[in-house]
Amino acid sequence: MESGWNMERLLLSGRTMLRVQIKAVSKSGVLMSIKISEGTEPKSGELGGIRLPCAKNPTAIHHPSQQIPLCILMPTPKLRQLERDSQSSTSLERPSNSNTTISSTDISRIAGNASHTIKQLFADPVEYFNVYAKGLLNHGFAETVVARIVMTEVSILDDPEEKERKRARVVCRMVVEEDMVNGIRSIHGGCSALLVDLCSGQATAALGIYLGLGHVLTVSQSLSVVYHAPAYLGEVIRIVSTSVAVGSQVETGRTEIWSETHHRLVASGLHIKMVPSSVTEKKFQAKL
Repeated sequence: MESGWNMERLLLSGRTMLRVQIKAVSKSGVLMSIKISEGTEPKSGELGGIRLPCAKNPTAIHHPSQQIPLCILMPTPKLRQLERDSQSSTSLERPSNSNTTISSTDISRIAGNASHTIKQLFADPVEYFNVYAKGLLNHGFAETVVARIVMTEVSILDDPEEKERKRARVVCRMVVEEDMVNGIRSIHGGCSALLVDLCSGQATAALGIYLGLGHVLTVSQSLSVVYHAPAYLGEVIRIVSTSVAVGSQVETGRTEIWSETHHRLVASGLHIKMVPSSVTEKKFQAKL
């Protein structure tokens, strides 16, 4: 079987349909053109008399009777990367050639003086937040939101208050979409808290790696969020996180969420994390 990809258009907007045109040649020599237009992964549907199976992380679509693979599906991390890099109306930065498959570990889009190792760790947000599950989780909490977080900078800087100390600065951007808002179409307080939680943890993790403490598993001890102004559906927000203090047992990060559309502070928060008691493989599997 020969197969090839032709990316027509990819659009992810909350529950908006995902449109992908895939061209492939089956063993019988028939050129198949398949368009997936629902959700972030293929769903059950009729295309030219062929039923597409609904499966988690599928690798191929087969003819129901002959089991002939009609096309090879892109691995999920690469699909997520294309989803993030193909934002349209609000125009977060994306590659000029939309037909190019982009690796989930591509760090060329991330500015800052942090090492390639640190940037590569954060390149795919879904993979990063699933790292302790060792890939065993098919879906995580608020995955559609997390998948749209685009990291634009990771820097290790001198602390302005104490020149002998360092701090990490992590900047992310994303668009406020339907799965992030409340009844008045502004970003939900719970979603803001989620972004403060996740992004502040990236800043403390980056500094921990820089200081040689390694990438240590930590859990939230305290999360304090202040809401300053709304960010409405369609606005571009910038999430700026800095490390406050990082030690071997406790770490603290601060995050500010800014509206780039209206140039105002939306929310700010302080996040304290701690190293938990040992989590054995048996306990972890039981939770899964």
